Amino acid sequence: MKFLKRILIPGLALLLCSGASAKPNLATAEVLMRASGLWNQLEDIAPAIRAELSSSLSRTEPAMAPVEIERICAISDDLYSGTRLRAAVQAFIAKEINKTIAGKLMAWYQSPTGRAMTLLEVEASSRQRDPSAALEEGRDLLATLPAARQKQLSRLVDVTNIVEALTNITINTAIASSVGASSTLPQEQRRSVSEFRRKMNEQRPAMLKSIRDISLASFASAYAKASDADLNKYIEFLQTTSGKHFSDVGIRAVDLALTEAATKLGRNIGTARNHSRV
Repeated sequence: MKFLKRILIPGLALLLCSGASAKPNLATAEVLMRASGLWNQLEDIAPAIRAELSSSLSRTEPAMAPVEIERICAISDDLYSGTRLRAAVQAFIAKEINKTIAGKLMAWYQSPTGRAMTLLEVEASSRQRDPSAALEEGRDLLATLPAARQKQLSRLVDVTNIVEALTNITINTAIASSVGASSTLPQEQRRSVSEFRRKMNEQRPAMLKSIRDISLASFASAYAKASDADLNKYIEFLQTTSGKHFSDVGIRAVDLALTEAATKLGRNIGTARNHSRV
């Protein structure tokens, strides 16, 4: 859980800010992903996962050889690669976004404010910094902001529904990884999805509070250069039918893509762990 919150939450908080058609329109989906910054931001997940995964396995799996840890990290690079994640998210968006909504979305992303906000999000997502230090800086910055600006950022968190979305993604990713690892055990030692979910849901209230704190700190840093006027325009856009729809579709797309990757990664970690303990 600490791993997920340190690595995934700050980046996803920005990534996820950014009627179905009969036939998927992959080209339209790609245009929207590029315009919203989602295309570039998905590229930043794999390096962050690798860095924390290598450190985590070295600490928690002392019996696992360094060469095996590197092999797992290489598998992670592939599962969370920008190419894989983009393809999965693009296919989902293509099925969910119709032409009318796509047109309204592009009008926003091509506007001066839309371009400015996307640029800030992409820049924040791509910064190569220690997650813990970056989060602390965001919290310190948030504490110094005027009450009106803090209220604005709180509204942005609320209209994106980012706290609930990230909590669900964190839980789903953790369950997927655990289920994947459990699948490598003998049948009598495996735990059910419902058991994993029950355990995770016990932590939901604390997670909601923690993720809201993380999201506010991340937003304070990411939008530090944005004017109050631009933030208000962004909030207004996110409250439109098209803005809400795209946020919802993006959240579901990323959730599914990360869940699939986590299941496969968990399976590989479980296999390596079992072999190293024989």
